[in-house]
Amino acid sequence: MGHHDHPGDAGDFGDTGDLGGAERGFELIRPEDFLRPDPVPSDARRMGLDRNTEEGAMLTFASSLNPAKGSHRLVAWVLLLVMLTPVLLGVVSELRLL
Repeated sequence: MGHHDHPGDAGDFGDTGDLGGAERGFELIRPEDFLRPDPVPSDARRMGLDRNTEEGAMLTFASSLNPAKGSHRLVAWVLLLVMLTPVLLGVVSELRLL
């Protein structure tokens, strides 16, 4: 009997030689196969942003909004207000100091 004659031999799951997954009857699954494509623009990716960074996650969320849906437009306006409120409050406080 050869090395690979019995099910459960180390050869069944171990050394595959030069055979790829497709030749062995199964396909290797990577974690990236379960994720949607990264919608972060290429400019942002060059700056190091992706869905795993805080700013990249915000970009990913905002880019997933569909302008045809009213609820998504409402969420976009709320996000805009949330982002602009600290800026406007800072400008108003600086103008009061002048």
